Amino acid sequence: MTIASGVAKKVVISKEAAWGVKPAANTGRYMRRVTAEINLERPTFESNEIRTDYQTADMRLGTKAVNGTLSGELSPETFELIFAAALRAAWVAGETYTGADIAAADAGNRLVKSAGSWLTEGFKIGDLVTVSGFATLSNNGQAVVLGVTATDLSLDKELVTEAEGANVTVAVAGKKLAVPLSGHTNDSFAIEQWYSDILASELALGVRIGSVALNFPPNGMATVEVTLMGKDVETDDVAYFVAPSPATDTSILAGTRGALYAGGASIAVVTGLNFTIEGGMETGEVIGSPTTPDVFAGRVRVSGQMTAYFENNDLYTKFVNEEETSLVFRLDGDPGESMMFKLPRIKLGGASKDDKETGGIVQTIPFTALLNVHGGAAEATEKTTIVIQDTTLV
Repeated sequence: MTIASGVAKKVVISKEAAWGVKPAANTGRYMRRVTAEINLERPTFESNEIRTDYQTADMRLGTKAVNGTLSGELSPETFELIFAAALRAAWVAGETYTGADIAAADAGNRLVKSAGSWLTEGFKIGDLVTVSGFATLSNNGQAVVLGVTATDLSLDKELVTEAEGANVTVAVAGKKLAVPLSGHTNDSFAIEQWYSDILASELALGVRIGSVALNFPPNGMATVEVTLMGKDVETDDVAYFVAPSPATDTSILAGTRGALYAGGASIAVVTGLNFTIEGGMETGEVIGSPTTPDVFAGRVRVSGQMTAYFENNDLYTKFVNEEETSLVFRLDGDPGESMMFKLPRIKLGGASKDDKETGGIVQTIPFTALLNVHGGAAEATEKTTIVIQDTTLV
C-alpha cells in the first residue's frame, strides 16, 4: 500500500473569474512551499434530547468551510497573486522618466532636475530605482529613494557630481502594489493539492486570503505564512489542472542582504522584524445550504514588531510622545531580484528592554501601520498603509 509523501505532493494555484467557480483546467501555476495544509472543515453539533437510554441518538455536520495555511520562504514573483489579493489591488508598473535635464550632485547624493518636477512625475520615498545614462558609470545602477522634492531626488548611494546634458533615465524597477483608496479588488482562487503518488486530488474553491505574515530573521531565510479561507473542496483521482505553469525559480530572500530605513535614516541595529497583513475575512452560515455564501472582507490592517539593540532613546521617545515614523525595508536576492516593503506611516506601541549579563540589551518595539494621510499624488509618499515593490515583475 502506497502512503502519500509530502515531496510527491504538488500545489497549484489559479485565480477564479467568479467566487467559487472553477477556472479553466489549462490555467494555474505550481506553487513553491514549505508546507501547505488546506482542509475542508465542518462543525459538529449533537442532539440534546433527554433519553431514558442515557445516550446520544444523533449528530449533524454544519456549514462547510475551507481553512488552511500556506507557508513558504519569500522570493520575488512567487507570491505575486497572494500579495495582490491581500492588498486588494493590482500590481502597476513603476514610474519612468527620461531626459537631458538631470544632473548628479555629490552633496546629499541628489539627482537634480532643472525642469519639471520629480513629485509630479510620481517618484516616491522608498522606491527602488534604476538609474542609467550618466557618463560617470558609478552614478548609474540601483538605489533607494530617501527624499523627494520638486527638484531633488535623494538616493542612498554615493554620487559623483556630473552636469546635466546626457540623456538619463530614472525608472522604478519592476511593479508596485498598494492598498487603494477605492476600486478594491476581491480576488479568490482555486488551489489544488495533487497527491501524485496515490493519485488523489483535493481542489479547494472560493479561497480568499485571510492574512499574510512576514518574518525577517537576522540570520535566516525570510518567511511567509498565508492563512486561507474558502468555500468547498472537490476530490477526484485525476489532477484538475492539466498544464500548470512552472513554479518560479527566483532566489530566496534573507534579512542579511538588504537595508532598513526608519524615518528616512538607515538603521543597522535591528535584530528582527515581522509584520502581518490582516484582511478581517469571515465566513457565514445560511439555512438551506451546506456551504458558506461568501468569504466576507473586512479592513486591511498591518501590524508588527521590531527588535533592536538599545543604542539611544530615540525609539522610546517616539513611543512616549506618540510620534509617527516610517519603515522601508529592502531585500536583495540574485542580481535583478529585489523586493521593497514600505510602511509610510507607523506608530510605535512600546519600547521595552531586556536585561542580561552578556550580549547587547535589546528593545522590543511593536508597531501599527496606518493610512498615510500625508501622502498622495504629487506628494513624496503614497496615500496608503503599505506598499510592496517587486523588481522581477514586468
